[in-house]
Amino acid sequence: MRIEVIAADLVCIGVLLIILTGTLLIKSNRNSSTGLFCLNIIMTVLGLSADGYTYYVDGKVQNLFMLGFITLLAYVIVDFLLIIFSFYMVAVIREWKEVSTRVVVIPIIFAVIDIIRNCIGAVNGKLFYFVDYCFYTGPWDDYAGVLPLLSILGLYFVLVKNHKALGKKRSVAFLLYMFLPVLSGVFQLFIEGFDYSYVLVTFSLIIIYVVIQAQVIAEGEIRSKILREASYVDALTGLGNRRVYNKIIDEKKDVDTVAVAFCDLNSLKYVNDNQGHEMGDKYIINFANLLNTYFPDGDVCRISGDEFVVFLYNLTEEDFEKRMDAFKIVINENNRIASMGYTYGTTANNILKLVGDAEIKMYKDKEKYYLETGRDRRR
Repeated sequence: MRIEVIAADLVCIGVLLIILTGTLLIKSNRNSSTGLFCLNIIMTVLGLSADGYTYYVDGKVQNLFMLGFITLLAYVIVDFLLIIFSFYMVAVIREWKEVSTRVVVIPIIFAVIDIIRNCIGAVNGKLFYFVDYCFYTGPWDDYAGVLPLLSILGLYFVLVKNHKALGKKRSVAFLLYMFLPVLSGVFQLFIEGFDYSYVLVTFSLIIIYVVIQAQVIAEGEIRSKILREASYVDALTGLGNRRVYNKIIDEKKDVDTVAVAFCDLNSLKYVNDNQGHEMGDKYIINFANLLNTYFPDGDVCRISGDEFVVFLYNLTEEDFEKRMDAFKIVINENNRIASMGYTYGTTANNILKLVGDAEIKMYKDKEKYYLETGRDRRR
């Protein structure tokens, strides 16, 4: 039985390390439940290692302190797993409903008492002892599973109370995590030398991973994608925001030519002051829609409240001039909604300089707008 237990422990360690590595590599999947799940895996790997090592060194290593420490570790890690799992269960429940960590106080207390009991039993020889460096169980070992069982029963009541919030699949996964190690304890009563508690804990973690953590990872990826997209989108207009603009300035070097149009809304302050900010927002959105309609092949960014920049790539200068002339007509047809300046060059000319030149031309156009309309430039 010794070789079989060691082999099973090693296989389980390998499987858990693969799951742990895969979970940690997904950067978007960082929340309290995932962290606790990873900690559960690490503690289970330690338990499997300690369990397998005690079988391997039994009667071979003549160091009582090391033998005692590793054996005690194999006992108490079960309790640490119950404590970590208690917090993990709360963290998962919290993703669906508000719940306090106090609901798992009783299971944790039983686990802590069992840790203290095992430490005392290891010191006084009541839990286990060694003869000629071979492991033997003491009288306290007969009751080693009582306190962990009480802890599991406490978690069971927490699960029953919150099963509706968790749903059927998650509830069953949690139930199996608690049930399989208990099943191992039952087998030990009838099969001499049966010691696969940590192996069954591994199977429980695999079930937890498939049923719960896989969904957490998938949802984390979706949330991360949404956040990434939102971080590059102007909330009001749906155009690229300042971050997109900066990214273009820094990274757009794979095109031969760049055409830049710099636009600034006319009389936005007047609209806000006289018609309200809701109308001001509609004014901004209206111009953003014009830009989207006429420049679908370019990058259009809103870089401040009333400033917009359009980037077009790999056009001939003649084609660009024609498009700008056409867009000037559109602006005039929309009550001269914006002033505009534009430039044309290559990426070697420095995109930021092209933007600056376009901005200067935009201010000249705005000056012309004030002179022709007689409007107050502060409005």
